[in-house]
Amino acid sequence: MKSGVKADNIIRNLPFDGAYSTNTLGFAGGIWLLWRSDLVDVDVLSATEQEIHALIRVSSSSPWLLSAIYASPRFVDKCVLWDNLKLIADSHNLPWTVMGDFNEMISNDEKFGGNPVCRRRIRAYTESSMQHLARLNSDHCPLLLNLDLPPPSAANRPFRFQPMWLNHSDFPRIAKEAWHGKELRLGDAISEFSSLAQTWNKEVFRNIFANKRRLLARLLGIQKSLARHPSHHLLLLQDNLSIELNQILNLEEELWAIKARTNWLVSGKRNTSYFHVSTLVRRSSNRINGIKDGAGNWIFDKEVIKDLFTSRYKSLYQTDQVLCKLLPTPLLCWGVSLSTEETESLALPISDGEILNALNSMKPFKAPSPDGLHARFFQRFWMVVGDSVKIAVKGNFATGVMNPLLNQTLIALILKQKGLECFNHFRPISLCNTIYKVDSKLLVLRIKPFLLALISPFQTAFVTSRRGLDNVVIAQELIYSLGRKKGKMGFMVVKIDLEKAFDRLEWSFVRRVLIHFGFPPSIIKLILSCISSTSTSLLLNGGRLDSFFALRGLRQCNSLSLTYFFFAWNI
Repeated sequence: MKSGVKADNIIRNLPFDGAYSTNTLGFAGGIWLLWRSDLVDVDVLSATEQEIHALIRVSSSSPWLLSAIYASPRFVDKCVLWDNLKLIADSHNLPWTVMGDFNEMISNDEKFGGNPVCRRRIRAYTESSMQHLARLNSDHCPLLLNLDLPPPSAANRPFRFQPMWLNHSDFPRIAKEAWHGKELRLGDAISEFSSLAQTWNKEVFRNIFANKRRLLARLLGIQKSLARHPSHHLLLLQDNLSIELNQILNLEEELWAIKARTNWLVSGKRNTSYFHVSTLVRRSSNRINGIKDGAGNWIFDKEVIKDLFTSRYKSLYQTDQVLCKLLPTPLLCWGVSLSTEETESLALPISDGEILNALNSMKPFKAPSPDGLHARFFQRFWMVVGDSVKIAVKGNFATGVMNPLLNQTLIALILKQKGLECFNHFRPISLCNTIYKVDSKLLVLRIKPFLLALISPFQTAFVTSRRGLDNVVIAQELIYSLGRKKGKMGFMVVKIDLEKAFDRLEWSFVRRVLIHFGFPPSIIKLILSCISSTSTSLLLNGGRLDSFFALRGLRQCNSLSLTYFFFAWNI
């Protein structure tokens, strides 16, 4: 049977009354374009082995052009396809959608050997997205195409300190002006700095991409003039502009390196292109265009999506306990507590050296905090900001109260798996202010010498030189060994579902555990203040949603939270 006859027989059994197909060439090629005439008007204009072009009109809307593509993997045939698409592009001015299988790779992971994938192709059309909808009357998923997705509102985007500002000679003046008085509180100084830095960025530093375009245009004009009339003055000007352009290129590379969140470099004089592609790929994969609600319905309205995420995480961090009585001694599997000497050592005043060492031990450019300041800012301008930082940290330990302005938290939603559908596919990662990180690091450093004595030996988190992946291997070996055991004695393995364990841990329970272990009251008060005085905001597609106050849960990706969790895990 010919391929065309076989295709016609299959199409007749499908719930479409409109169809157009191209014949296959052996086992290669072949395109089917199917539609329902009661929903859409389709006028096929032309077709080849690799393409079908049709004029589409839905109801009374304006017509648009659709090109269905199934490209050949052969380079020569693919060149013919792109020549045809160029002709189509030059022959009309209608809205145009080109979709199908181009037999192209969108990632280097899809290719083994040979030359790498062209990065320019990977980063093209990053503003569009394709959503797979639920299957209804076919075994194929309908595709929802979104074009020109608007960027998040600038009003909702949090302030971000840019490391490239550090290379500008005028920038230290902004830091000194914000911290002009030692009596100024740290929270007020940070707010003042944010306002001054944004104004300075617009008026003095300016947009580096606009500066780059301006310098390139000037260099091109000078080089054209030199080709006609050589001039010593123009040569000097060209050299000066080249130096200025190289400075701009260095700043651009640094900007994209921070945005890319990449910890390693690739070969080459400049990695700007690599960092740029990494940033665009990360943004595209993290963008949330739709979500399923509790009833399983897809929601695409942006405002409704914001409300759903906010209400979801508000309810997640709401306590289930109306009233919790403090029991004298919780039932612990590992019944140890701190000695009097150890308790007194934990309650000792914090020294200036401890604060500076804790700050310098932080990675300089981790994910930005709610106030937008990386640890590198405080490390670089310690002589300016150090006094206010020391006063704030010592005040927190002396009073046992964390300043709520310095304890704000942003939650970044990280996909745990491919194929975004529902809320359970996200892992909430907390982004905390640098001052909170200093406090938590100081607490961890003080607790660390007693940690192995307080935590059960049957744990796997605090084992020297052991990584998380090692625990997976150990668990697999354990299951394998149990399966090979012989004899009358049986063994049992219990798998506990710890999903959302950090987010559902009750603060009253943390307090009971800390009291049992014999922590000094001042440290318990500070720990509870750190976890309970925070206001939380979700980051959604780069924008900041309305803040709310949690009533339970610990912040993930924080060493102090991990310590609390394993204290509680001993119960």
